[in-house]
Amino acid sequence: MMDGLWDQYRTVVEFAMANALFALGSWIAMWAGVFSLAGASFGAVGGFSAAYLDLHMGAGIVVQLLVGAGLGLVVAAVLSVLLLKLESHWMAMATVALVLITRVVVLSAEEYTGGSVGTGVTRKIDLVTVVVLVAIVCYALARLRRSRYGMAAHAVREDAAVAAALGVNPFTVRAVAFAASGLVAGLAGVVLANLLQYIGPDTFFITLAFTMVAAMVLGGTYHWAGPIVGAIVFVGLPEVVRSYVDGVDELMTGALLVLIMVFMPRGLIDPRRQWVRRLRGTDGTPAPDREPEVAR
Repeated sequence: MMDGLWDQYRTVVEFAMANALFALGSWIAMWAGVFSLAGASFGAVGGFSAAYLDLHMGAGIVVQLLVGAGLGLVVAAVLSVLLLKLESHWMAMATVALVLITRVVVLSAEEYTGGSVGTGVTRKIDLVTVVVLVAIVCYALARLRRSRYGMAAHAVREDAAVAAALGVNPFTVRAVAFAASGLVAGLAGVVLANLLQYIGPDTFFITLAFTMVAAMVLGGTYHWAGPIVGAIVFVGLPEVVRSYVDGVDELMTGALLVLIMVFMPRGLIDPRRQWVRRLRGTDGTPAPDREPEVAR
């Protein structure tokens, strides 16, 4: 029975982990206060570079991952010089425009991307490798969270002006976070290309951008575990529901997002909520509104 369930949902787990990588990439940018949908574009860089290396050079998965991550990092670092000059909703709109531009580039660069036809990819990755990649990213974020950079990123997100008054350079902090998000999204693009075994102009488009942001919001934007939980729920729940009641999976996903935004506005994983519960359980008095540094 267990073997049957695993065979049925193995693919779901694989794509949930791939989307978790994309959501983690978005979370890294959000960590420094940058709301970005550019992960889809950086994923396209990683995915199409992996396809080219596979078809034209026969490169293995390690080379694909290294090149995809490196190109994602470089492209994000270059774009950060321009995009991070924008503020608030203008930054978000600019990254949406970047996703639209990426699709045009994919359609135009037929020699490298296959154009409107797309390109195939030989699968060279397994579930264990995907899980290890997610674990490595989570370990790095867990270590950085309590580092000087982690505290600086959180300060910039909460109030960039106050952080600057304390000697933190908001632009540098955001540029590092944006470049790191490109690195993780590049990895995710390689993973997704290998899992799909075919990528085209619509693979890394608005739907993917929405999915990774929705997974991040659903899981919670105040802890790196949030995007992982959000991706598992956002990708896994519709598949489980579809296996029992077909045709209502999208309705349930939308309803779930609305309910969480109303009743759990900080997402499923919220360190502050857990801290408040512990404090109230200690002496029975209402907890202060301020969140302590250790809970962040």
